Amino acid sequence: MCSDQTLIRLSPQALLDKAEAGELTVRDMHSRDLQQVVQIEANAQISPWGRLSFEESLTKRHVCRVVLVAKVLVAYHVVCPAADELHILNVVAAPHLQGLGLGHCLMQDIIDVAENKSLRKVFLEVRASNKTAQSLYLKWKFKQIALRKHYYRASSSGTREDALVFLRELKK
Repeated sequence: MCSDQTLIRLSPQALLDKAEAGELTVRDMHSRDLQQVVQIEANAQISPWGRLSFEESLTKRHVCRVVLVAKVLVAYHVVCPAADELHILNVVAAPHLQGLGLGHCLMQDIIDVAENKSLRKVFLEVRASNKTAQSLYLKWKFKQIALRKHYYRASSSGTREDALVFLRELKK
């Protein structure tokens, strides 16, 4: 497990250099990762999950994976297989390392999970205001299929936010 200081010292350029040198790893999340995951979650999300949500995901049928660069946890995802579908519940990269390709790494792993389980559809919800995430999903061939009015908890403004529902269909 890395300390808060380790994550802070990993600069965007260091991440790129270490990833290029082959020091990027994707593996299953473990309970020992949760302190770092919860810290990243709190810094990255408007309405962050708490530790209990991650603990429950580790004990359910959810697939929880982390991305490490030079053994420093920098990103993670939580997905839930159901029938022939995969539901993306959480996709997060450390805020100061966003925009460097970690989202693409996470999405590739999510698609790999779906394909390895022979699932045919991948669903997710995203805040209507999160244009960066929407752009990532569109690049990964997701299509918006619905709108959920007032889906997300209130932000600092006190108003609930709509969710856009996205779907990607996978080949058999």
